[in-house]
Amino acid sequence: MYNNKKGTAVISMARRQKYNIQLTDKELVKLRSVIRKKETSKTIRSRCQIIIDLDEVHGKVLTHEQSARSNGVCMATVTNTVEKYINGGIDAVTELKRNINSDNARRKIDGRAEVPFQKGSLVGQSVCLRKNPKLF
Repeated sequence: MYNNKKGTAVISMARRQKYNIQLTDKELVKLRSVIRKKETSKTIRSRCQIIIDLDEVHGKVLTHEQSARSNGVCMATVTNTVEKYINGGIDAVTELKRNINSDNARRKIDGRAEVPFQKGSLVGQSVCLRKNPKLF
């Protein structure tokens, strides 16, 4: 914007966009079922709870600060979760995008580590192969 009287440019500050979250009954049931599942991660649980807290249709509406405090997360997490919901819906909130290479659960055991488990010599013992590579 340009001010003709003073001959200078006027920079106006942008207002933050306000997103209204209005969940349908099906979406609310889906979020609550995701929270109840045993295998749901803490990140997904907190995202679902944030969206439920900020829902204007069902129950008491919390502010972003109140939702962050009650869920034990920072304000950036609340803001990012709301943006995920607005841009991608419930599916974006309930999924984790992880790199395929970072999944440590799918790491294979080599033959050296497999032998003691087959013999039963280490039954009931916790063994970390990274800390004790010479164990086998």
